[in-house]
Amino acid sequence: MSKSPYIRYDKSAGLWIQHRKVVFLYWFKFLQHAERDDRYTVDWTKYQSWGVREVVMDTKFDVWWQEHWRDLFGFPEGQPETAQFHTESTPRADDLRTTLLVYENLYRGDYWTVGCYVRHIEEKKGRKVAKSLVDADRDLWTSPTEQQKRTTGVSRWRDNPRRRKRVQDDAVYTAKESWVTMDVNDDKTRGDYFAWEQKQAELESNRLIKRRVQGYISGYVKRCDVLMKNIADGSI
Repeated sequence: MSKSPYIRYDKSAGLWIQHRKVVFLYWFKFLQHAERDDRYTVDWTKYQSWGVREVVMDTKFDVWWQEHWRDLFGFPEGQPETAQFHTESTPRADDLRTTLLVYENLYRGDYWTVGCYVRHIEEKKGRKVAKSLVDADRDLWTSPTEQQKRTTGVSRWRDNPRRRKRVQDDAVYTAKESWVTMDVNDDKTRGDYFAWEQKQAELESNRLIKRRVQGYISGYVKRCDVLMKNIADGSI
């Protein structure tokens, strides 16, 4: 996307807009979502010049934009405050895009699932993936089976491992005397211990990844709530 300021200039009209056009696209979309979402109450008196509710809800953005941008957002060079909808804030288009992407996909499930989907979409569009989502993978965190819970430590060994028993060379011995206490006396037992230890490290790493992704999505959900309230009241 061009960073030239002239991306905000319309030569035929001789007018500028305060932000890139895509920022107003997101404003338009969030306004539609705010009207559909029972948690917000749009003050349509603030949007009378937009064509009121019916026009906003039933018109495609590009069609609406051609009819309204000059009166709502256009201004002569160097006079942005003369625009009817002049904003004091400086919204970032990529931040608005991510916020919208998160909001529109909350129905998919928990924050982890949403984060995995957001990463998928960003990569598909060729966009740079946020650091917090780099390791997000739908297959990384799956619900363990009962067998996995008993053998991989997913349940953090809720059953007392000292009471577990294993069979080796037709002899029964307790976990207390083997790899759980790091008292390893043969290659097989030692291998079992280090395999278990490695699995625990992998599981902990996965937990950290999941928490990071969930925190990232949670942050955008909170931003979205503030943004939607502002837009419902007539500003971005």
